Amino acid sequence: MDRKVSYIVAIISDFAERFGLTTPQAYRYLALYKGIDFLDEFYDVEHTLSFDDVISDVALLCRNNGGALALSPLTFHTQVLGRTSVADST
Repeated sequence: MDRKVSYIVAIISDFAERFGLTTPQAYRYLALYKGIDFLDEFYDVEHTLSFDDVISDVALLCRNNGGALALSPLTFHTQVLGRTSVADST
């Protein structure tokens, strides 16, 4: 169980970095669009893949569940996060 939790935390952190989010923002996004549930349920398979592949899998899953990561970065920041740039993350 500790390995799974550590793995999910690491994926959230990398997801945040890839999409220019803070870790709490990435967590909220992944929780809202079922990415955390996916990582928990399919840990046995996903942990055998590269982090890049897993993040791509989770991003696609979240998009399929209504997430906005398919939008351009500026549109994502304004429509989803309510700010105009990554620097506005207060």
